[in-house]
Amino acid sequence: MQNLSEILGRRAQAQPHAIAYRFFSGASLVPDEVTFAALFDQAAAIAAQLMELDLSGERVLLACKSQKLFVIGFYA
Repeated sequence: MQNLSEILGRRAQAQPHAIAYRFFSGASLVPDEVTFAALFDQAAAIAAQLMELDLSGERVLLACKSQKLFVIGFYA
């Protein structure tokens, strides 16, 4: 069985430039797009920072200013 980070990693390798998410803010019709590779890289960077804090088994609260940051933090 694969976890979400493994699935994201495989997708980032297979389709790095494919759009993983599109985020819309306010009345703007221009989306902020995140590719699978960018999502994986950003989530991995946050995950590495969390691992340095040695919080294994601890609960984490995701308090984010935007949907995009929430998604990245969720994958981290």
